[in-house]
Amino acid sequence: MAQSPSQAEIDRFARQNLRRNFVALAGLFGMFQAGLSFASFTTVLPALAGRLGASNALIGLIPAIHMVGWSLPGVLVANHVEGLNRKLPYVTRYTVFERLPLALGAVAILLLATNNPGLALVLLILSLASMSLVGGVVLPGWFGIITKIVPVNIRGRFFAWSNTIGAGLGLLASAGVGFLINGLPYPINYAACLAIGAACLWVGFAFLFRIREPDLSIDHVSVSLGEYLGRLPKILRRDNELSRFLAARWVASLGTMGVGFYAVYALSDLRLAEWQVGAFNFALLATQMASSVAFGTLADRFGHKIVVTAGTGSMAFASLAAVLSSEAWWLIYLAFVAVGASYATIGVSAFSILLEYAPAGQQPTYTSLAGLLLAPPTFAAPIIGGLIADAVGYTAMFWMSVVISLLAVFLFVFLVHDPRDLRGEPPFGQGDGPVIE
Repeated sequence: MAQSPSQAEIDRFARQNLRRNFVALAGLFGMFQAGLSFASFTTVLPALAGRLGASNALIGLIPAIHMVGWSLPGVLVANHVEGLNRKLPYVTRYTVFERLPLALGAVAILLLATNNPGLALVLLILSLASMSLVGGVVLPGWFGIITKIVPVNIRGRFFAWSNTIGAGLGLLASAGVGFLINGLPYPINYAACLAIGAACLWVGFAFLFRIREPDLSIDHVSVSLGEYLGRLPKILRRDNELSRFLAARWVASLGTMGVGFYAVYALSDLRLAEWQVGAFNFALLATQMASSVAFGTLADRFGHKIVVTAGTGSMAFASLAAVLSSEAWWLIYLAFVAVGASYATIGVSAFSILLEYAPAGQQPTYTSLAGLLLAPPTFAAPIIGGLIADAVGYTAMFWMSVVISLLAVFLFVFLVHDPRDLRGEPPFGQGDGPVIE
């Protein structure tokens, strides 16, 4: 069997092709972000579901479907992905099916939203679920590619710049969302948002063919799915640091229960105009863009733990701002600003830290295992939030989100260790590797 490449060999190839791959991945991620801004799971889609007559519990399903779909399937394919010499053909083959459902959802809204809103809502949720599930199948391949083409000591800045470009395109998309929702009659306005979002995803698809991935022989023994799944609990028992990190993330995921309801709350309780959904998206993405590079630099120098902790604190602040907006309506914008900062930390560090916890070659397993374990709280949080909102109101639900997020901050600070500290590595400096310019 051929010998697996060393990390030094992988990093050497990554540095030689860094500029080309960065442009390709930034274009791909940027257009994907733009597409998801036109069809935002945080603002546009919850508002659309509300117009279709969905209950708060059902509205809460929308961000849950998105996150759980990305989380669950990966563990079923990670072992297969780890054995592939090249991950890019796998990603290209399946990501096609990630880009179809949004267009089908646009057609369903256009044809059915007025005459049969219940059926339109069902088809919308099914299209979002299929899109997210295929994304979950593709995700282990993406992380396998990232570990081969992005050197470890610039991953924070790489994800930061990718997020910044994506958020910048998303800002333009947000302006488009506001124009479409305010300027077109319902349901054409929402159908147009979904259709343009789908078009952006297809534009991003073209950047896939610019990525240069090394064809490296992999020292990997394939096992049956049952045997592979049986190994996963052993990883958690053996790797206490991973278990502690996932426990803190489990609590933090529950603390996000209010996010999917900020826009609905603003429209229903604060009586804000519907066009402001686009403005909410703008506030979220502007903050995400402005803070991503700072968080990426911080992560590369001092590790990803501090960034993940800051993001969890931002989520607590977001729900607190939503509570206080009942006294000053403009504070709801501050909630979306805080969510944008939290999303920036997730984009920069939530998966990057898992790549550093993982032994070489096992990154798809670690990221997929994390996705599997975080799926239950991710799925349950917005549904619980919706049930609480229906029973006792939005304010009580937002307060619960604040308390749970602060508990997660405590766990990150006192329970979790950064993987670089565990390896005894000094902070990365400016001269430790290539810098993306």
